[in-house]
Amino acid sequence: MLTGQLPFDGETLEAVIYQHVHARATPVKQIRPIVPAATAAAIERAMEKDPDRRWPSMEAFAEALGDGAQ
Repeated sequence: MLTGQLPFDGETLEAVIYQHVHARATPVKQIRPIVPAATAAAIERAMEKDPDRRWPSMEAFAEALGDGAQ
């Protein structure tokens, strides 16, 4: 929602599913340079493929986003 576009796009459902599994989403700041760096980094971490690299909880994610998330 922050970028105004879906993180993955394709002509077929299979193409989109493949991207969900194998591709990295375009960095938020590349699409919307005005987004604060900390916000973009928090979102990109939330979208990591490896669950161990994602935020351990919604509370940690909200804290990383800052006061605007509350």
